Amino acid sequence: MKITLALAAMILFTSVVKAQNSEKTFDFWLGKWDAYWNDSLNGSNSINKILDDKIIQENFSTMDNSFTGKSWTVYDSVGRIWKQTWVDNNGAYIVLTGGQEIDGVALYTEEKTKKTGEIYYMRMIFQNIEKDGFDWNWQSSSDKIIWKTEWAIKYKRAEN
Repeated sequence: MKITLALAAMILFTSVVKAQNSEKTFDFWLGKWDAYWNDSLNGSNSINKILDDKIIQENFSTMDNSFTGKSWTVYDSVGRIWKQTWVDNNGAYIVLTGGQEIDGVALYTEEKTKKTGEIYYMRMIFQNIEKDGFDWNWQSSSDKIIWKTEWAIKYKRAEN
């Protein structure tokens, strides 16, 4: 009975989230951003639309360019879900899906397995979204219920 109720709640929640997604969900992200973590300005991010405004392109870099990455994010109007591909100069290739949620905008990886055999998930979540700033967190979880923040960035719209 408990499992059935939990499954029903998850299906309802997924349906509500998909209903809230639209081609405008990530428009808040567009522009040039300063990235702060550990109480210091450590990076920048430039977000723009390309390919007839259907694709959102991200260009992230630390201030010293020791870490750079790019992503391409697209709205799947048939599936009513956002899809992102991230690549960086460490050789990472990450595929994420998601969209609008009750507490922010989140994109999730598929299930992953550690060398120990333990299953885990990763997500990025944008929260406290305002015109000139938002919080971004890269988080891990073993159950998709309790999330641990691995990297927290405070974004502020760049002056120039």
